[in-house]
Amino acid sequence: MVTKTPRNVTIQAIAVTVMAAALTVSCAAKSSNVAGQPIPATTTSASVSSANTAAADAKSGAPTAEQALAQWIGAVVSGDFDQACSVMADAEQTPPKVFSPETCAGQDETMKSVRKVLDGLRTAFTPDNAANPPKVEVAGPAATGDSAKIAADKISVDGKTLDDIVLSHSTGVQPGQTNMTFSLQKLDEAWYVTNFDLKI
Repeated sequence: MVTKTPRNVTIQAIAVTVMAAALTVSCAAKSSNVAGQPIPATTTSASVSSANTAAADAKSGAPTAEQALAQWIGAVVSGDFDQACSVMADAEQTPPKVFSPETCAGQDETMKSVRKVLDGLRTAFTPDNAANPPKVEVAGPAATGDSAKIAADKISVDGKTLDDIVLSHSTGVQPGQTNMTFSLQKLDEAWYVTNFDLKI
């Protein structure tokens, strides 16, 4: 089974794992689930512009889950895949492994696969007339211990929710038929994106 993301970018469903990042994209065709998960009353928010992430290049991860996700999405939309990689961790390993700058900049088959998937997500996550750099805002639940899950309807890029952006580029997908969640984990006092689930 495959699912077509906006502009005919195809991502394999079920066991598609972005290896170095453990970014899993799974598909439940024609799902009628409403996107997102319940968000506790206590929320925090983060706003990140790609122009403000230069200092983060020297150190991987981010201080909060919301900041890590905002930084990751901003980097994906900007096409800065090394920066996106710097806030991703491989959850397939125990404990999850954070990638070094050398790994992120690598050109082996694994990193080529990662870049290909992230390029597809760039197409899916970029709003029309996107700013350069984009303004990404994330309002998510306070983390539960060292893990967090944030739904796409709590994320905005240049003032548009990620749900609406994906839907605006899609054909044959109706409101309420997408369900996107992002999983993050705290490792060595910093937060990283570990999984991305997309159900259509």
